[in-house]
Amino acid sequence: MQTSVRWIAIVFLWVGCDTAWGEQPPGQEAPTLSETVEEAVHWLVENQKDTGAWGSHHSPRPIEVLCDVPGSHDSFRVATTALCVMALSDSPYKTPESRRAADRGLEYVLRSYNVKRPSGFEHYSVWAFGYSLQCLGEWLLAHPNDPRKDRIVEVCQELLEKLKKYQCLDGGWGYLSLGGIETYQPSWTSMSFTTATLLVGVSRVKEAGIDVNPKLVERAVRSVERSRTPVGSYTYGELWRGAPAAGINGAKGAACRASACQY
Repeated sequence: MQTSVRWIAIVFLWVGCDTAWGEQPPGQEAPTLSETVEEAVHWLVENQKDTGAWGSHHSPRPIEVLCDVPGSHDSFRVATTALCVMALSDSPYKTPESRRAADRGLEYVLRSYNVKRPSGFEHYSVWAFGYSLQCLGEWLLAHPNDPRKDRIVEVCQELLEKLKKYQCLDGGWGYLSLGGIETYQPSWTSMSFTTATLLVGVSRVKEAGIDVNPKLVERAVRSVERSRTPVGSYTYGELWRGAPAAGINGAKGAACRASACQY
């Protein structure tokens, strides 16, 4: 499961490759998994920004995501960059260029992790915090003698403090305030999969030897547990526990949430 979590960026990047999965011309064999991974790695290297980041504001479905300027865009860019660093670091296919790209991406995360939410409504910054923690924790585990170790540890400690400030009163984390009252510390509406994602990041830095407040973890785990339904799926979050089989809690979305929450 740990490998699956780390490889999620490679899977997402398939859509950016020239050869889309399942869309080969007639008579042409589908690429092998190794060929697809190599193509994805080259795509990442070629599409890295001059700043060391990945990601942009361009989207084929721009009206589906509320994303205020600049905070939410900054948050998504940092989160995307952290995912790409993990993908390049974990890929079995590496080149000198891909190693440099991963290192530049890490530098960007270390410079830009301190993103701000644009309002009391959008909390996308938690995605940047969670994926940055996972990225930095895994980097420390893989590179224990990195000369930037002290700086990485310092950033991880700051991010853990930010998670404490952003932790909802129910113990989880959410990316939007839907309760009508926008407060400095979100009052409720945590999302099960957001909480699970952040717990993965917290787990990685703990594995790397960084102290983690056990109360922060315990409250978050209980929040995820409360979102679990009798059939083993997970509701979108605590706000939706009263109708576990309705609307947003439907089977398709629940299937996407289950692996992270179970993990």
